This record gives sequence, C-alpha cells and structure tokens, in this order.
Amino acid sequence: MEYLEKYNAMKYAIAECHKIDEIKNIRNAAEAMRYALIQAKESPEWIRQAEEIKLRAERKAGEILIEQGRKPGDTDKTIMLPAGTLSPKLDELNINRKQSSNWKNIADIPEEQFESYIQREKEITTSGAVKIAKQLKTKKHLTNIVYWYILILLITALKERDDMIRNSLSIYRKRADITQFEVAEKLGTKQFVVSLWESGQQIPTIEQIEKMAIMFNTTVSNLYDHKFLLALIEMAK
Repeated sequence: MEYLEKYNAMKYAIAECHKIDEIKNIRNAAEAMRYALIQAKESPEWIRQAEEIKLRAERKAGEILIEQGRKPGDTDKTIMLPAGTLSPKLDELNINRKQSSNWKNIADIPEEQFESYIQREKEITTSGAVKIAKQLKTKKHLTNIVYWYILILLITALKERDDMIRNSLSIYRKRADITQFEVAEKLGTKQFVVSLWESGQQIPTIEQIEKMAIMFNTTVSNLYDHKFLLALIEMAK
C-alpha cells in the first residue's frame, strides 16, 4: 500500500511539474527505486511501475526542454511554463545531449501511441520509447515525400490536360485552315473573343462549341473534356 501511494504521488507530481530540475529529480528517484526493487527481487509489477514513472518523467522533461527551446510567438506549444520560469543549461543539470535528444523524441510521441506502449510492453524502457518515436518520424517523413510526389504528379497532369484543352481549339481550327476572323464571323462574335477562347481566358457556350466542331470537322469531345462539356450543359439548363 505504501509503495502504491508513492507511485500515485510521483505520477501526480509529474503532471504538475514545470521545472526541468524538479522533473529530473523525479526521474532519478524512479530509476533509483527501480534498481532497489530489482535488487530486492520485488514484484515485477512494482518494477514495471517504477519504469513507467521514469519514462513519464523523461517524457515530461522532453516537453519542458522543447518548450524552453521555442522562440517567443511560436505556436502549437506542448506545455505552458509559468511566468518567470528559468531555463538552466543542460550541463548545470547533468543532462547530456543524448538524454536531451532521447527525452525530446519521447515527448514527440503522440499520447495515444505513448499510452499504448506503456500498456502493452512488459518492460518499459527509454530505448523502446525512442525506437517508437524514430519509427513514427520515419513514417511521417515517408508519408510527406509520397504526398508531395503525388501532388506534383497531379499538378503536372492537370497542367498538361489544361494545356491540351486550351490548345485544342487552335489546333483543330488550324487543321481546318480557318482563321479566327472566319470563326468569329460564322458565330456572330468578335475575333478577339475567339482568341480568348483559344487562350483559355474565356469559355464558349455549348452551342458555339458544337458549331466549331462542325466547322473544324471534328467532335466536341476533341475540343473540350467531356466532364467540362457536361458541366457546361448543366449550367445552360
């Protein structure tokens, strides 16, 4: 019962702590407790709880270190530090670069995955949590690469399609050996309007497209994408 009370008290202290030196003391106390429990051959569950406290303290330390490293005005903060909180240097706290890096990595693990790790693993370790953090970062990085690659392909495809649609009127008109002036005259419009159609700056009506298809001896689907034509038909209703 005494150990359970100490476990709950340390867990509560982690949640309330906002200073790196204080959270490091909790982390070190949990590590000392874990070692003592192992030496005394105590219950594996008690040892596991000490491991949990240690890891939770390291996660909170990582959150504090990340917060202290933010610039004024940064958003998406992990935690809010009280006003006037000092930020001692790592060497003043006996925290080396590897520990700092590991704790920040652990702090970056989404809460759901972190709690899942705590619940499912028989042995809760810093290295195990860091491994998960790195796997998640790699997965996120690969997802971003795939996302941008697909986006570039999509933009390229859309541009090629737009260029093809934009140039179709001009291509089929020239194949039919008809000038913009002649097209405009037969459709009862101005030459500059036909020029705007061919450059994609304006859109002809479905009736004008049908007449141009006859003039150019082709089909309306060759002049414009079928989905675009369906949209024009709907708009004309």
